[in-house]
Amino acid sequence: MRSIARFVSARRTAWMALVIAAAAVAALFAFLPKGEADAFPPSGLPDSSQAKQVSELLERFPSADTTVGILVFSRDGAALTDADTAAIAQRAAALAADSIAPQAVVPQLSDDGRAALVAVPLDASEAADDVAGTAETLRTTAADGLPDGLVAQLTGPVGFQADISNAFAGADFRLLLVTVLVVAVLLIVTYRSPVLWIVPLVVVGAADGLARVVVTALADPLGITIDASIGGILSVLVFGAGTNYALLLVARYREELTRQEDRHAAMLTAVTSAGPAIAASGGTVALSLITLLLAELSGNRALGFACAIGVLIAIAAALLVLPAALVVCGRGLFWPFIPRAGTDADHGGKPGVWRRLGLGVRRRPAV
Repeated sequence: MRSIARFVSARRTAWMALVIAAAAVAALFAFLPKGEADAFPPSGLPDSSQAKQVSELLERFPSADTTVGILVFSRDGAALTDADTAAIAQRAAALAADSIAPQAVVPQLSDDGRAALVAVPLDASEAADDVAGTAETLRTTAADGLPDGLVAQLTGPVGFQADISNAFAGADFRLLLVTVLVVAVLLIVTYRSPVLWIVPLVVVGAADGLARVVVTALADPLGITIDASIGGILSVLVFGAGTNYALLLVARYREELTRQEDRHAAMLTAVTSAGPAIAASGGTVALSLITLLLAELSGNRALGFACAIGVLIAIAAALLVLPAALVVCGRGLFWPFIPRAGTDADHGGKPGVWRRLGLGVRRRPAV
């Protein structure tokens, strides 16, 4: 640990550590295969489960290759007019052009005459390849040229899947944005500096991006499916763990800056003392996540695989990149409360409330 600490904190090698880290991250982003997370997680059920066995039996039926989009035409509760019925028949004929069973695309009026239903059989595999596009085509075709007040709404399997997909559209980005904002606020409040919080946030953000790329690249050859929900959990975990490690390291670094004039020596001491705790803490979390590889549900195995890699990358960022970035930027990062050598409580300074609390616990641990 001391040799690593010396490399990332020394005057001549700190810059080198940053350059090597930046080059390595850029290379991984450039050359690792890119992939997209599945919008819908797989069932993940073991082969022994009854639900999985029933699903496999259903796939043998001819209807397994067919899905359906159901268009419902209505006039806000009012009875449909003759013009409405004629328009619906025209729309049904247009919808039949995209159906695998056009003869089945026939309007069905409700008993009270207030609604009409048109079922459009579709090829299941083609619809699954582009659920959103299929749903949009059905909606556009059904609504084209309808009389004023008559509306067409999509339901059925195609409509349901499209709405679910649309509900989660952008959720990953929103989750990441909220996570970043929460972490930024915590760092600003903790460090009381308008500048210092940027460095840990950038380092942790880069670690999150790298974790996503590495997980996606390794998952496919290993037969592991990473869906959007796992990607969101991975980001939250990397930001949470990375921020936690950053808080510990910066606290030790700040403490050493009040004792040592040379910031490089202060960082060496900080990494040497905080590094084992960070490595042990993160290693324990990573090992516990790896045990999920023994789970029966494939979703749990994928979650453990992805998050274990994310934690390991967060540890590497906290011990190899963050110290170099902090020491290169100098003491000015802590502005306006810049720590100076000789201002420590043990050197005549006034201890803060948390230090007094810590000293009290150390003096009377039983209490």
